[in-house]
Amino acid sequence: AAVPTLLREGTWRYSATAGQFRSGDERYRGNAERPYFVQGTLARGLPKDFSVYGGATLSRGYQAGMMGMGKNMYGFGAVSLDLTHARTEEQGDKTLSGQSLRALYSKTIDDTGTTFRMAGYRYSTSGFRTFSESVEMRYAAENLLPFFNRRSEVRLDLAQPLGDWGSLYASARQQSYWGSDRKDKLVQVGYSGSYGRVGYNIFYSQVSNLRGPANRQVMLTLSIPLGSNVNASYAVSRNNQGRVTHQAGVSGSAWDDFRLTYGLTVDRSNEDGSNGSANLTYKGRSGQVNLSRSQGQGYGQTNFSVAGGLVAHGEGVTLSQPLGETIALVRVPKASGVGIESQSGVSTDATGHAVVPNLTPYRNNRLALLTQDLDDKVEVKHAAREVVPTRGAVVLAPYETSVGYRLMLTLTNPQGRPLPFGARIDNEAGQEVGVVGPEGQAYVTGAGETGTLKVIWGDRAGAQCQVSYRVPAQDVAAPIHEMKEICR
Repeated sequence: AAVPTLLREGTWRYSATAGQFRSGDERYRGNAERPYFVQGTLARGLPKDFSVYGGATLSRGYQAGMMGMGKNMYGFGAVSLDLTHARTEEQGDKTLSGQSLRALYSKTIDDTGTTFRMAGYRYSTSGFRTFSESVEMRYAAENLLPFFNRRSEVRLDLAQPLGDWGSLYASARQQSYWGSDRKDKLVQVGYSGSYGRVGYNIFYSQVSNLRGPANRQVMLTLSIPLGSNVNASYAVSRNNQGRVTHQAGVSGSAWDDFRLTYGLTVDRSNEDGSNGSANLTYKGRSGQVNLSRSQGQGYGQTNFSVAGGLVAHGEGVTLSQPLGETIALVRVPKASGVGIESQSGVSTDATGHAVVPNLTPYRNNRLALLTQDLDDKVEVKHAAREVVPTRGAVVLAPYETSVGYRLMLTLTNPQGRPLPFGARIDNEAGQEVGVVGPEGQAYVTGAGETGTLKVIWGDRAGAQCQVSYRVPAQDVAAPIHEMKEICR
């Protein structure tokens, strides 16, 4: 079991933020003041599965500090408890101060797979304000608007897998306010499963808040596969005001690496009529193109965008799809157009470079070349590599290639006997290009149209020989050239 505040022993977690506050409440957006603030947090994992953490928020007219501790208690679950003290300046040089106590709890029952989480329980004194509440309070006072600050909050989450019968999930939240008997409430219950290849989900929600009437909604969704890369979906919902909405859609992808994706959605309600949208995304070697169109009663909108990245390195510049935080620069010398496994649209450019975006930091990332894309004259020694980048890194993933003809040689000595099994074959530059197998057969890569090879099976002078070869002109286009040669 774990809660978000827990850390492993010896681990630090820290953050620092500076910015300008903007309210997320539509009533205050664009009207309320926008104070500057700084915020910092620090946490440390201690022995015996304890963690301590704290933080502070400082702004003109508002200061808050928090301290807490968490503990993994194994069979009982994981829990943390913290206390926040806040000081808020009102109009007229008045000052409010108060505290807020929060508890987090999480537990998974192994025998049944049940996951239970009390995502938050908070109890605040009447003088406590969050940072956002302090801004909204001052705006409400200036404009004679009602204002209510939070008193208590409970959040519960439950998930229960049912094996072949699907899964059940539920969540609930309740928030009360000082100076009001009304509460914000949210209840959600859902069940998901499948029948054959068709997936379904039944969902019910009930929402009520401090300022408006309760809203209840029930929804059914279906997911229907139409092929290996095409899916259809259908959803219908109804709320307590009588609004009924139907939505149908088709989505899919094309090409083996799914570089082209598309979607089409049409929905209709008994209040707003019909509208629809379509989108198309293509991921290429040098970027990504997006095209979308939406159409409804009295409006239409078309969007077109192009996005990409650029990496400058010691061997030049490589264009790519949008980079993300952590990336790899793949280098496959003299091999262009070679794709990367599980990377839509990514392939090497004319210089043999490619950028793989969005790697997972501090984990093994497997980068495998699609060897079927290699030219007949290009051979790669190892087609897959694993890299473990740090966060935000550009990690190099080099591959060793040999460029030339592929030869299947049957090598004998002047007496007609096969050369020794396991003998090494070197080219004119002294690089190993093959090994003699059974019956004197040897597979050689990176060979020129003509050349001389040295075969070595010992240190003494009589334990090596040379073979000269020429690829027949009428056989130049063959992927593998079979020849019988005498090594002298």
